[in-house]
Amino acid sequence: MDEARTEYSRVNLSSDPIYRYLRITKGGPGGVAGRAAEQDLVDAAWLQRLRRIHQLQSAWWVFATAEHSRFQHALGAMHLAGEWARHLYPSLKVSCGDVPSPQLVEETMRIAGLLHDVGHGPFGHFFDENYLDTWGIDHEVVGRALITGPLAGTIGELGASPSADFASGERIDPRWVAYLISSTELPGFEPPPWLVVLRPALVGPFLTLHAHGAEALYMFLNSRLYLYHQVYFHRTVRRIDLQLREVFRPTIQLLLGGNPLEHLDRFLALTEWSLLSDVDRWARDAQDAQRRELGDAWAAVVARKLKWKLIYQGHTDARDIPSGALSVTRDQFASRLRERLPTNLRDIAFEVDVAAQESRAFNPM
Repeated sequence: MDEARTEYSRVNLSSDPIYRYLRITKGGPGGVAGRAAEQDLVDAAWLQRLRRIHQLQSAWWVFATAEHSRFQHALGAMHLAGEWARHLYPSLKVSCGDVPSPQLVEETMRIAGLLHDVGHGPFGHFFDENYLDTWGIDHEVVGRALITGPLAGTIGELGASPSADFASGERIDPRWVAYLISSTELPGFEPPPWLVVLRPALVGPFLTLHAHGAEALYMFLNSRLYLYHQVYFHRTVRRIDLQLREVFRPTIQLLLGGNPLEHLDRFLALTEWSLLSDVDRWARDAQDAQRRELGDAWAAVVARKLKWKLIYQGHTDARDIPSGALSVTRDQFASRLRERLPTNLRDIAFEVDVAAQESRAFNPM
């Protein structure tokens, strides 16, 4: 009984439809060691903001059940990253020798999982491709800035994982978390050897897998390929994205006013909820023509009054695509198609939407 009482004074339980219950460390009397706990990060405004950003971008306009948020995704990623760390720890210790306590490694991975999407804007990757590209950055860059900036103090004060307290003197360096979730190196940061070994488990490019686990990998790759084909690349989702592309950048420019790294307060307030509320007000009450026009365009999307129609769709295996073909832009692709049309059709309005997902399903090993 005392052991159970101790356990539940250390963690809160969050009900989850897949994993049943997720453990989240908490502070206070009887809580975990350290001046902060996971609950402090979960309750932080930057994490709570993710409740108002859909995980599946614009797919919620197509699939009635695609309503889950990046907040739910972040909690699940935290849980899985911790389980993954506990599984990898014995081999990590063999590989590196000088490794921190298992609870510190577990918690570092858990926090990386929790915060890996914290830099997303409304409509997720669409925001990266149709706004952040102006500055050559993406949600990873924004996330690293948040992890090493506003969230760094809380991360550095953590003292335990759900399993146990850290060893004496141990703490998480926020740069470890930023390094783990990044696909690029961090300037001026020299990661410890154990972190270098652990990083491929999260971001690649290589991870050793025993042959006996190959079938599980095949199942994962096939399910992910199915997700892309049936959800992200669904014809109506792509039609919506094409229509959004016309109004997204000028809308965000009006709402945010520049690079989110230079306007963190505005970026914190910018979510899908706030965006859709603002453009709805523009459609009804805007005094200037630009806002009224943008508001009307967004109203058409919300009402699913889509102007694009699918006239042709094809699938090509990556093995059959000529070298360099995927580097051709949409405009270049459309221009080459237009050149091959009969003269009387060359002025017709059309868009080329190239949806590429390099699943490597044909050779995962």
